[in-house]
Amino acid sequence: MASALIAGMMDVLPANVATEQTLAVGLAMLAGQCVLWAIFRFGFTSGPWHAEPGFTAHQLVYFPLGVYTAYYGCVHFFAETPATALARVADHNTAGHYLSQLQIAILVLWDIPAGLFVKVLREPLMLVHHVGFVMTAYYVVTQNCNTYYALCFFGVVEVSSVLLCFADVFHPKHKEYTAWLETAPITRAVNEGVRAAFVLAYLIVRGFYFPYVVWGRYVPDMLELLALPAAQRKGLSATQLWTPFFLGSAFSFLQLYWGYLLVRQLQKMLAGPKSKAADKKR
Repeated sequence: MASALIAGMMDVLPANVATEQTLAVGLAMLAGQCVLWAIFRFGFTSGPWHAEPGFTAHQLVYFPLGVYTAYYGCVHFFAETPATALARVADHNTAGHYLSQLQIAILVLWDIPAGLFVKVLREPLMLVHHVGFVMTAYYVVTQNCNTYYALCFFGVVEVSSVLLCFADVFHPKHKEYTAWLETAPITRAVNEGVRAAFVLAYLIVRGFYFPYVVWGRYVPDMLELLALPAAQRKGLSATQLWTPFFLGSAFSFLQLYWGYLLVRQLQKMLAGPKSKAADKKR
């Protein structure tokens, strides 16, 4: 079955995307999801991991890959800054190309299917986000441009996702996990620290830095290249230069929207129960 799935992916994706390494990672994550689901579902008779086996498996499968992609993206993005706008946009960045391939395999083979089959992960906006990210990564590898900026959007921003991977387990919507947390004071203390770190990381990395890279770094590079004759920008068309702007802007507004919701939740938490009751009476 795995070989048939790989063959199908090879037919759908262009040759430079469907590499054996990235497909192997995606398939390994899918296999890990299925195996862990079975363990939590049939190997346990109680506990929040038994009550939510698909979600628990998803978080455990993502965590090591999240750490890897965040580390990989940060190391290469901040250590290999090209000197010119043409180099940043048009030159091939091997690390960024690889990370884009990897995200396609992860999203198509594991994360999107998990989002469809695991009820608690079946959030329409998140699924749209994942599909949009696949399209963006596909654009990067097929057009072979903006591979340097891909290191930020497919790597650096995952810093906040790694923290969310832990903090989201004890979100109030996961009632079994929140109830279990009350019986584990050490884990509860760790969770409070991780949640605070996540909020800070999200606002910095996704709420500020993500839009800054799109509008503060890519847009000036794009405008500089648009002012050049096509021959001097390695044949990149205006469409090829504007497409990342529109995609990046859409995702930037989405990050800002989620950041706004996060701040609202934080305000409610700090307001306390009395203020919430007063708001309801109004």
